[in-house]
Amino acid sequence: MCSSGPTLEPSLDLLVVRCVDIERSRRFYEALGLRFASEKHGAGPVHYAASLGRAVLELYPANQRLTPLRFGFSICRSEACLADALVFGGRVLDEASRRTLIEDPDGHKVEIRFHQGST
Repeated sequence: MCSSGPTLEPSLDLLVVRCVDIERSRRFYEALGLRFASEKHGAGPVHYAASLGRAVLELYPANQRLTPLRFGFSICRSEACLADALVFGGRVLDEASRRTLIEDPDGHKVEIRFHQGST
Protein backbone atom coordinates (compact mmCIF):
# COMPACT_ATOMS: atom_id res chain seq x y z
CA MET A 1 0.00 0.00 0.00
CA CYS A 2 1.30 3.45 -0.86
CA SER A 3 2.11 5.52 2.20
CA SER A 4 2.79 8.93 0.68
CA GLY A 5 -0.07 11.27 -0.17
CA PRO A 6 -3.80 10.59 0.05
CA THR A 7 -5.00 7.01 0.02
CA LEU A 8 -6.65 6.16 -3.30
CA GLU A 9 -8.46 2.98 -4.17
CA PRO A 10 -6.83 0.96 -6.94
CA SER A 11 -8.62 1.20 -10.27
CA LEU A 12 -8.48 -0.74 -13.49
CA ASP A 13 -6.81 1.32 -16.22
CA LEU A 14 -6.10 -1.20 -18.96
CA LEU A 15 -7.36 -4.62 -20.02
CA VAL A 16 -5.73 -6.38 -22.99
CA VAL A 17 -7.74 -9.18 -24.58
CA ARG A 18 -6.04 -11.49 -27.09
CA CYS A 19 -8.27 -12.47 -30.03
CA VAL A 20 -7.89 -15.26 -32.59
CA ASP A 21 -10.02 -13.30 -35.11
CA ILE A 22 -9.51 -9.67 -34.08
CA GLU A 23 -11.97 -8.25 -36.64
CA ARG A 24 -14.77 -10.56 -35.49
CA SER A 25 -14.03 -9.69 -31.86
CA ARG A 26 -14.02 -5.96 -32.67
CA ARG A 27 -17.48 -6.28 -34.28
CA PHE A 28 -18.72 -8.30 -31.26
CA TYR A 29 -17.68 -5.58 -28.77
CA GLU A 30 -18.88 -2.78 -31.04
CA ALA A 31 -22.31 -4.44 -31.03
CA LEU A 32 -22.27 -3.88 -27.24
CA GLY A 33 -21.64 -0.16 -27.75
CA LEU A 34 -17.83 0.12 -27.55
CA ARG A 35 -16.06 2.34 -30.09
CA PHE A 36 -12.59 1.29 -31.17
CA ALA A 37 -9.69 3.12 -32.76
CA SER A 38 -6.94 1.30 -34.63
CA GLU A 39 -3.50 1.70 -33.02
CA LYS A 40 0.07 0.55 -33.59
CA HIS A 41 2.97 1.25 -31.24
CA GLY A 42 6.46 0.97 -32.70
CA ALA A 43 7.11 -2.50 -34.10
CA GLY A 44 4.08 -3.97 -32.29
CA PRO A 45 1.00 -5.34 -34.04
CA VAL A 46 -1.97 -3.31 -35.20
CA HIS A 47 -4.66 -3.56 -32.51
CA TYR A 48 -7.83 -1.82 -31.36
CA ALA A 49 -8.45 0.35 -28.29
CA ALA A 50 -11.72 1.56 -26.74
CA SER A 51 -12.25 3.84 -23.76
CA LEU A 52 -14.44 2.51 -20.95
CA GLY A 53 -14.70 5.48 -18.64
CA ARG A 54 -11.20 5.87 -17.19
CA ALA A 55 -10.09 2.43 -18.42
CA VAL A 56 -9.05 1.22 -21.87
CA LEU A 57 -9.94 -2.13 -23.43
CA GLU A 58 -7.46 -3.24 -26.08
CA LEU A 59 -7.96 -6.08 -28.54
CA TYR A 60 -4.70 -7.67 -29.72
CA PRO A 61 -4.22 -10.48 -32.22
CA ALA A 62 -3.37 -13.90 -30.78
CA ASN A 63 -1.52 -16.55 -32.74
CA GLN A 64 -2.93 -19.35 -30.60
CA ARG A 65 -5.97 -19.99 -28.42
CA LEU A 66 -5.34 -18.67 -24.91
CA THR A 67 -6.89 -19.34 -21.52
CA PRO A 68 -10.18 -17.39 -21.47
CA LEU A 69 -10.62 -14.36 -19.22
CA ARG A 70 -13.66 -13.20 -17.29
CA PHE A 71 -14.40 -9.49 -17.01
CA GLY A 72 -17.39 -7.20 -17.04
CA PHE A 73 -18.65 -3.73 -17.83
CA SER A 74 -21.88 -1.74 -17.81
CA ILE A 75 -23.97 -0.71 -20.80
CA CYS A 76 -27.45 0.64 -21.44
CA ARG A 77 -29.75 -2.35 -21.72
CA SER A 78 -30.65 -3.04 -25.30
CA GLU A 79 -32.01 -6.30 -26.63
CA ALA A 80 -30.76 -5.23 -30.06
CA CYS A 81 -27.13 -4.87 -28.93
CA LEU A 82 -27.17 -8.31 -27.29
CA ALA A 83 -28.73 -9.82 -30.42
CA ASP A 84 -26.02 -8.17 -32.56
CA ALA A 85 -23.30 -9.50 -30.25
CA LEU A 86 -24.68 -13.02 -30.79
CA VAL A 87 -24.47 -12.53 -34.57
CA PHE A 88 -20.75 -11.78 -34.18
CA GLY A 89 -19.99 -14.98 -32.30
CA GLY A 90 -21.33 -14.33 -28.81
CA ARG A 91 -23.25 -16.83 -26.74
CA VAL A 92 -25.50 -16.16 -23.73
CA LEU A 93 -24.44 -18.27 -20.73
CA ASP A 94 -26.70 -16.86 -18.00
CA GLU A 95 -29.26 -14.06 -17.64
CA ALA A 96 -30.53 -12.21 -14.58
CA SER A 97 -32.60 -9.06 -14.21
CA ARG A 98 -29.73 -6.55 -14.28
CA ARG A 99 -26.91 -8.56 -15.83
CA THR A 100 -26.16 -11.07 -18.55
CA LEU A 101 -23.14 -13.34 -18.78
CA ILE A 102 -22.06 -13.88 -22.37
CA GLU A 103 -19.13 -15.55 -24.05
CA ASP A 104 -17.22 -13.67 -26.76
CA PRO A 105 -15.90 -15.30 -29.97
CA ASP A 106 -12.68 -16.35 -28.19
CA GLY A 107 -14.40 -17.94 -25.18
CA HIS A 108 -13.82 -14.98 -22.83
CA LYS A 109 -16.70 -14.60 -20.38
CA VAL A 110 -18.09 -11.06 -20.34
CA GLU A 111 -20.47 -10.01 -17.59
CA ILE A 112 -22.69 -7.20 -18.83
CA ARG A 113 -24.35 -5.11 -16.15
CA PHE A 114 -27.10 -2.76 -17.20
CA HIS A 115 -27.09 0.89 -16.10
CA GLN A 116 -29.74 1.87 -13.57
CA GLY A 117 -32.88 3.11 -15.29
CA SER A 118 -32.24 1.23 -18.54
CA THR A 119 -34.89 -1.19 -19.69
